[in-house]
Amino acid sequence: MNLKNSLISGTILLTLSGLLSRIIGFFYRISLSRHFGEEGMGIYQLIAPLLGLTYALCISGIQSAISKKIAEKASKKVLYIGLALSLCLSMLCTLLLFGNASFIARVIFFEERLIPLIKVLALSLPFSTVHSCINGYFIGKKNAKYPALLQLIEQLARVISVLLIFYLNDKTGTDTPLYVAVLGLFIGEIFSSFFSLIFFSHEKTQKSPQRAATSASIVCEILQFSIPLTFTRLIVGLLQSIENIYIPQNLLLAGYSTEEALSVFGVLSGMALPLILFPTAITNSLSSMLMPEVSEQTALNTTLNLKNMLKKSISFCMFLGFVCFLAFFISGKFLGKLLFESSVAGTFIMALSFICPFMYTNTSLGAIINGLGKTGFTFFIHVVSTLIRLIFVFVFVPSFGILAYFWGILLSQLFTFFISFFYINSRFRLFTLYEKN
Repeated sequence: MNLKNSLISGTILLTLSGLLSRIIGFFYRISLSRHFGEEGMGIYQLIAPLLGLTYALCISGIQSAISKKIAEKASKKVLYIGLALSLCLSMLCTLLLFGNASFIARVIFFEERLIPLIKVLALSLPFSTVHSCINGYFIGKKNAKYPALLQLIEQLARVISVLLIFYLNDKTGTDTPLYVAVLGLFIGEIFSSFFSLIFFSHEKTQKSPQRAATSASIVCEILQFSIPLTFTRLIVGLLQSIENIYIPQNLLLAGYSTEEALSVFGVLSGMALPLILFPTAITNSLSSMLMPEVSEQTALNTTLNLKNMLKKSISFCMFLGFVCFLAFFISGKFLGKLLFESSVAGTFIMALSFICPFMYTNTSLGAIINGLGKTGFTFFIHVVSTLIRLIFVFVFVPSFGILAYFWGILLSQLFTFFISFFYINSRFRLFTLYEKN
């Protein structure tokens, strides 16, 4: 399969599975809310930052490193070493989270009912490691069929297992404990790791044309690539948690009542932003395929193919972003009323539509820069971008209200876009105002 076909077919497969998973997840959340109520869902949502931080620490950086190095070396040794490193980290996190669940729940989250949720989450980490690292291997091989299937298997196993427990408890007349929601995540990871091992066992081994690298050199290469990426996602995750905590607090300083502040934040984070982010199922899929493609083409020194691929990918994301900008800006109020029965949501959708061309393209630009091995540069970009939003949250939101936060989001996306675009364009000269004769 040639470069163009592998990139397009892989993006389509991952996009379809991502969209289907999001639709299943949407109805799944409706079921959770009906069984646990608003308070229960609030407690369940508290586990999300902890899940994101542990995933960033143990898995995501190494998974990306596996994809990049597999694309360059095509050696299963890369997967074995990366998986061993990731498993060591995940087992350590499992022990720390399980042993200190009570402290984390009471002291950090001030919610004792989180204790069993944290323990179940801790037990799921090793299985998530196996699933994610093998996913990274298949992405690096440009074989998107298995990652797409595994995404659906995980989501279906999670949803079916939890709905079955709900049904059995309703039949017996007993209340469903809240940790069942996280138990679904645990079961989903077990199924996806089991099937990922089956898929991997049927993968044919191909001899690499390059001289086999030593284990020590592979460890160094994986760590060199994954450590900056891991720190990026950890620090950005922490900064975003601070951002989410203090938006309602600073809206109070702007003159909002407590109810108004929470309502505005809820409409922003729970209605408008998820709708704006929905098309990112396409750009995220493209980015997943882009990074190993960039790594492989860079290693092979096929500059012309690489430039054509980058130009078409960036142009597609910009086009998609402008189409979505027009769609959301024109129909924002209608969508707010239709989907959420909220005129405020419609106004927010229109305001956020301006970020679409930049945000959608930034996903691919970041994947390209990571594919070039410049993870330290992406660390700088993401941290500065998040700090820009935090400055608006703490300095301007108390004076100008939620409108200031919209300006902060737009400015942070513009910063990320222009610095990423100019770096890539200066390196490859993809877009020029004139051509030299």
